[in-house]
Amino acid sequence: MPDVKRHAVDLPRMAMFSTWGNTQQVGWVRHAMDHYGVAYDLIFKDRVKKGGLRAAYDVLLIPSQAGSGKGLVFDLEPAKIPLEYKGLYGEADEITGGMGLAGALEIEKFVQDGGVVITLGAASFFPAEFGLTREVEARRTSAAFYAPGPIVEAEVMKPSHPIFYGYDKKRLPVRYAGGPVFAMPETQRNKWTLMKFTGMDLSGLLKGGTEIKDKAAILDVPVGKGRVVMFSTNPCYRWQNHGEFSMLFNSILHFKD
Repeated sequence: MPDVKRHAVDLPRMAMFSTWGNTQQVGWVRHAMDHYGVAYDLIFKDRVKKGGLRAAYDVLLIPSQAGSGKGLVFDLEPAKIPLEYKGLYGEADEITGGMGLAGALEIEKFVQDGGVVITLGAASFFPAEFGLTREVEARRTSAAFYAPGPIVEAEVMKPSHPIFYGYDKKRLPVRYAGGPVFAMPETQRNKWTLMKFTGMDLSGLLKGGTEIKDKAAILDVPVGKGRVVMFSTNPCYRWQNHGEFSMLFNSILHFKD
């Protein structure tokens, strides 16, 4: 073991949610968790709609997928004939239709009862669009903005927050993921913003960077007895941005903190 600063943490009971129609980015997060030995249950719409999530889990991780809150909740168009899937990658008698509003309500119950929801990239449209984080709006960039995955600069606003445990710089390079542009009341922005974009690109192509300048890159929003941690970035993009992985791992390992 390396001789570095360390402290004890509690390991959460974690579920990772996947739609049936957008599994690629979920697969890369699964790969990272499997590689580093992080335990989780892979769950789909049927398990969410069944309810009782808080009794079974402490953390619900929702990787970037679907491109919108609506896509995450309603997923594949309902089929006229049930479309089943049986295999190693989960199974269901009917994979179309999504978790629907009933599933979204169960996730809200999970947070209200003390659970922690972590959303990555495009999945962060979901808490705002479906009212889990009532005072947060998730907006899209304008047509003038163009950023096909560049490395951009972000500024840590709360260095003492557990998400940044082990990071010793206030300005960090992160991959721009095309997630939502967060907006919220000024009184809450300073409370909830953990990291923001500076508008500066470091590598790759970024046009119209002023559109994201000073906008939140990570939010930590209290909801009921729980919390919603929303990444506009994707801290686990494929097997590439390893420097950001620890922000996600810290979110999981410090779920009580």
